[in-house]
Amino acid sequence: MNKRRLIAIVLCLVMVLALAACGGGTETPSSPATTAAPSGQGGGTPSTAAPSSGGSDTPAKRDSLSIGTTVDYGTLNCTQTGGDAFTYLMCVNETLWEMDLDGTLYPKLAESWEWVADDHMVVHLRQDVTFSNGNKFNVDDVLFTMQANKDGPPNYSQPRVQTTDFERTKAIDEFTLDWYLKAPSVLHWTVGSDMPILDKESYSEETA
Repeated sequence: MNKRRLIAIVLCLVMVLALAACGGGTETPSSPATTAAPSGQGGGTPSTAAPSSGGSDTPAKRDSLSIGTTVDYGTLNCTQTGGDAFTYLMCVNETLWEMDLDGTLYPKLAESWEWVADDHMVVHLRQDVTFSNGNKFNVDDVLFTMQANKDGPPNYSQPRVQTTDFERTKAIDEFTLDWYLKAPSVLHWTVGSDMPILDKESYSEETA
């Protein structure tokens, strides 16, 4: 082995030993474990857990609800609003039926219905519904809601009754509606799913 190779080997060994020495060091002490408070009397290791605030877990009672919306309509009146207002208004209002994205219909305030002709349907209403004030729901509320939408803003409420023939539409009895259309229309299903029913007895346009 020549002298130059021997020197190279010795230098490598020195570097390895130096790196091993640098790699050592004092271990970082771990945080003390949290211990439970002693259950008995006398000494013991105190708990390191955060002290209890002593308050109740029940959230504070609030008397208001804040809702974010893109448009401030200045009212919660269903006949005076549209657009994204329906997102929250439909949480506290019901329609005759609901239509899914695929066109499937689900009865809500209407229990069932049948078509007499392409422009004439008979709607049977639920008889077990009351409004939040205790008033009983019936066909008069549906007819009142239709008229309120007809008299409302043309860009919001009037499209919800655009298929209705008001001259012929009437009540058969307290829970049956004889509903006539101006002409056969597939839009009629949207009408029933976008028209929240109002309580005729307590409704006020000024306070709605």
